[in-house]
Amino acid sequence: FFIPANKKHTFYNKKSAVFSKYFIHFDVYPLINFFNDNSLSYKIHVSKDSCVYELFERYIEILDSNRIADKMEIKSILFRMLSLYITISSSSDISVSLKVPSSLLDTLTYIEKHLTEELSNETLAQISHLHPNHFVRTFKEKIGQTPQRYITQKRMDAAKRLTEETTLSFTEIAALSGIHGSTHFTKLFKTYFGQTPRQYRKFANSAMRAHKPKL
Repeated sequence: FFIPANKKHTFYNKKSAVFSKYFIHFDVYPLINFFNDNSLSYKIHVSKDSCVYELFERYIEILDSNRIADKMEIKSILFRMLSLYITISSSSDISVSLKVPSSLLDTLTYIEKHLTEELSNETLAQISHLHPNHFVRTFKEKIGQTPQRYITQKRMDAAKRLTEETTLSFTEIAALSGIHGSTHFTKLFKTYFGQTPRQYRKFANSAMRAHKPKL
């Protein structure tokens, strides 16, 4: 299954059935519109002799490694699986277009690197070399949401990852994500992810302690 960012989904199984799941969360940058432009399926089937199984096992094996070579290999594995997904999902050769025009690429990069700072529309418009009003319209047209809503989404994605992957306090996580105020942070987190930071960390820790599943 390939699930686009922020796509709501759920799953269930029969009581007599046993299954396990494993989520891999990654970003493709610049933003590439796979699903809307090409109508690719969210679900595909792979044969048991597919190299996807080997790639997935290798991914799990080196996921927690701090070696530079392994970090690079992880990215290679993800792109390889994405390539296989597109090949299997599409019956004919396809072309993909960048969702983001070149005038906004520098702005998106700036946002990624400065999430903890004040990011006004005026500042971002200067980076894009656009008038503030035209910048907001262009950004919403190309990205699908206003600049400030996009920034909040990126900040909450960062907060979610820090909650999953670290033992930092939620005050520290809020600061590192660019969210000011613990009450505001908790409210935003629950709005975006359906749980408070504390509840989500408990859930994530429980999932991590479970036996690592295999395809």
